[in-house]
Amino acid sequence: MAGATPTYDTGVLITMANSGNTTINSTDQSNYFSRGVIVSNNLTIAAGNLTIKVQGKDTASGTYYDILDSAVISSTAFSTLTIYPGAPVTSNVSVNAPLPATWRVSAVIGSTGNVTGTIGASVIE
Repeated sequence: MAGATPTYDTGVLITMANSGNTTINSTDQSNYFSRGVIVSNNLTIAAGNLTIKVQGKDTASGTYYDILDSAVISSTAFSTLTIYPGAPVTSNVSVNAPLPATWRVSAVIGSTGNVTGTIGASVIE
């Protein structure tokens, strides 16, 4: 398809089968040439709540900073978060920003229920 934006999948970044009040971080992801990312969340069982954060890493200090946070997810669902220059700015869904050189996904489970599911990503060149 001429003019299509190439993408590649990072695979599963986080697999969850956890009880509440915990944070699960993916390993650091290296971005060499891509401009953005679509992070997908597939909750297969949700008896609690979850917030997904896409975070950049300041390489000088090692500090992580939030680029985009999902809304609180409290039921079985499939949803995406998009980070891309020129993307529409939609609260808890997409942001007009480039993907930094080092990034990760953080899943914050914020209740005493159980959350099971996966989080993956497709990087956009």
